[in-house]
Amino acid sequence: MTTKRPTTKAPAGLGSAGRALWASILGDLAPDLELDHRELALLERACTSADRIAELEALLERDGPMTSGSAGQPVLHPAVAESRLQKTTLLQLLRALDLEGDGGRGTATSQRGRRGAASRWGYRQSPENQKREKGD
Repeated sequence: MTTKRPTTKAPAGLGSAGRALWASILGDLAPDLELDHRELALLERACTSADRIAELEALLERDGPMTSGSAGQPVLHPAVAESRLQKTTLLQLLRALDLEGDGGRGTATSQRGRRGAASRWGYRQSPENQKREKGD
């Protein structure tokens, strides 16, 4: 007889990007693993950050990366910097979860998952981390 892990519903108030991240992280957990309260809190913050990134990307898609400054000069849209900060925050929160528990290397599936998440959220790994994941 197998026991099925109870599903943890996404917190109320998350947008579609946050709910998708929540489902992805919990769906990829090994059947014998559960997140504790600290990890769930980190995951919730990461999902909120994912929502903010999606909102900022939509704003930039609508307005473009440039806006007018106080004297009418073109300046970088403030959402560009905030989006960058939110992406950094998201990555830090996901690293803090340390879901692999094996020094960060993970299985081939988790490595593919990390690369997919990195691609989706705009993160580019350092050459050292790329070599480490490939096993070089």
